[in-house]
Amino acid sequence: MEKNENLISIIAILYRWKAPILRLTVLAAAISIIVSLFLPNYYSSTTTFYAASTDLAKPEMIFGGTTKAMEYYGGDADIDRMLTIAESHELKDFLIDSFNLMKHYDIDSTAQNASFKIMEHLGKLYTVQKTKFDAIQLTVEDKSPKLAATMVNAARKRINDVALNLIRKNQMNVLRSYQTSMLEKQKELNQLDDSLIMSRKRFGIYNIEAQSELMGTTIAKKETSLTGNKGRLKIYQELSSPNTDTIMNLKANIRGLEDEINMLTDLRSPSSFTLAKFNNGVSKVEILQQLHLQARNRLSYDLERFNQLQNTLEADITSLILIETGQVPIVKSRPRRSLIVIASILAALLLGTITALLLDNYRNVNWKELLNA
Repeated sequence: MEKNENLISIIAILYRWKAPILRLTVLAAAISIIVSLFLPNYYSSTTTFYAASTDLAKPEMIFGGTTKAMEYYGGDADIDRMLTIAESHELKDFLIDSFNLMKHYDIDSTAQNASFKIMEHLGKLYTVQKTKFDAIQLTVEDKSPKLAATMVNAARKRINDVALNLIRKNQMNVLRSYQTSMLEKQKELNQLDDSLIMSRKRFGIYNIEAQSELMGTTIAKKETSLTGNKGRLKIYQELSSPNTDTIMNLKANIRGLEDEINMLTDLRSPSSFTLAKFNNGVSKVEILQQLHLQARNRLSYDLERFNQLQNTLEADITSLILIETGQVPIVKSRPRRSLIVIASILAALLLGTITALLLDNYRNVNWKELLNA
């Protein structure tokens, strides 16, 4: 019963104060309508994209140098990198300079805090967020629908360019390291070339397998021929009436074969192709050939990687996967004039109600006595 009486008393109070409350509400509605009509219309344009994986810029992924499957969509690190670029001062400075936003936003560029003001103003009109599907959304608001769309697309393109420049900067560092490595390996290869040429000339070795086979075959044939001639000479000498011419020819052949064998086997032989020199130099030449082959293979690998990196640098790659470009908006994003008017009316009603209740409840209070007490 007491609750009902309290409610009735409140309604009675509000009824007595209905005229002031109504006037306050009407006044608030009128002011809010007038103010909202003078508020400029803003239009927002949004572009949506995914961060691309850095695999798209890796030579081993492009040219098949690995068994790992290529990832096309970026992970958390790639998304964070995109968000960092999108929220950076570098990007905002780019928009400010490209679209002359100081003049557009009517900010005095000569003022001491001009840079702070322009960044603060742009920050209210430029937003970046990651969606629940891990996409990145850029939104730009402006009084001009066309400018909003142009700015948001320019911002997205700049993000892509900055991200690519970061990747290419790292690739250029790797490219320079390969250039340095290739120069050192080429120098090493040239030294091995000189050593190999000198050793081949010194020991008369140009093809180890072929010369080894030829040397063994040649000496074996000559030794066999020498043994045969010595045997025939002995037989002819044992004959009762030997042929003097034949014996002389056999002796000459034997002497020639012995000289040839000495030329092929004696270390002091003036011939550039002897068994002794071959045996002395074969291990050194073989090691030099192996080192030369290894150095050439390393240089070839570096050259291949260098060419792949260079081709990757020149390739048309992207650091983002575009989902939606920023369109020229048709409908304004704000202000919501109806909401402003409704909110003002409700606020006026609430303020009027509270004021009426307070004034009615404390109308009999002697405020002078309270203040002087």
